[in-house]
Amino acid sequence: MGTISKPNTFSAGSLIVASEHNANFDTIYNEFNGNITNANIDAAAAIADTKLATISSSGKVDFAALTVSGQTQGDVMYHNGTAWVRLSTGTNGQLLESGGAAANPAWTTLAGDASGTVDGNTVTDLTLTSEAQGTIAYFNGSNWVILAVGTADQFLQTKGAAANPVWADSVGGFTNMEAFTSGGTWTRPAGVDTVWVRVWAGGGNGSSGNDGNDEAGSGGGGGAYAEDYAAVSGNVTVTVGSAGGTSSFGAFASAGGGSNASGVTGGAGGSATAGDLQLSGGPGGDGVDGDAGASGAFGGSSPFGGAGGPGGGGQAGSTDAGETGTVPGGGGGGGNERGGAGGAGAAGLVIVYWSQ
Repeated sequence: MGTISKPNTFSAGSLIVASEHNANFDTIYNEFNGNITNANIDAAAAIADTKLATISSSGKVDFAALTVSGQTQGDVMYHNGTAWVRLSTGTNGQLLESGGAAANPAWTTLAGDASGTVDGNTVTDLTLTSEAQGTIAYFNGSNWVILAVGTADQFLQTKGAAANPVWADSVGGFTNMEAFTSGGTWTRPAGVDTVWVRVWAGGGNGSSGNDGNDEAGSGGGGGAYAEDYAAVSGNVTVTVGSAGGTSSFGAFASAGGGSNASGVTGGAGGSATAGDLQLSGGPGGDGVDGDAGASGAFGGSSPFGGAGGPGGGGQAGSTDAGETGTVPGGGGGGGNERGGAGGAGAAGLVIVYWSQ
């Protein structure tokens, strides 16, 4: 029913018929018993909210028409355990953090900086400047930064504590090499902190033959060998031994020279004193005593290096000299019994390998 209409109007002094009186009364009675509509309520009526029933049906509240006292753009609503209340807008960049069960949410500022660092929180869609497929994010001590894509087949190499990772070639895949045939200084390139160094010492000299004593010359000892994977932080002094001399790469690797032969006694091989791998040189051969026309003995060889020089031949009437040892580190050969001169020991060598 809409607006209530009065069925009968009575004038002063007119006769009131019971049916007409009942018709007017029934109209009011029936309207107020479950038939009042919005048309029956005055637009200016102020109905107390305590007299309104709880709205339990969905779709009965239009949020576009909802007004909350003190509301401003960015406010949110939450239930405080008793009623729905308003949480005022936070500051720019804050996040709404749950307080857990039986607690209210609140605006919070995450620990971190403007670079995107988020401490103690999970990041699922982080974007960094200059990112590209294959780039790596690492912490440089102050911020998270990008490591650009390496080249094909490189490996990510840690530099240990307080240092940044780098792309590096696999072990054995060195890209640079410097060989030293005489002493000098290896200059460390920027960014290089590990090298593989190989060191050969000089070989010993062979002895000469002695015709008067029928003694053939003996061979000089081979130079020692040393190698090392060295962690370098600066330039390194390099020593390269001549015949019988020591070769070294700083304090990382050192190899001793072979001993010179003496008479019919061959020289001892040199000994290494520093390095991950240390190998002694081979001994020189002993000369023959009491054999006229005997050939000289061979010099000792150096591990992974040069061979010892052959002894002088034993041709009748000749004075064949022993031959020089092969570089690096070969011992000189002995002279023949006819008085042939002993061969010189070969010089050492130092080779440094690194990747860059």
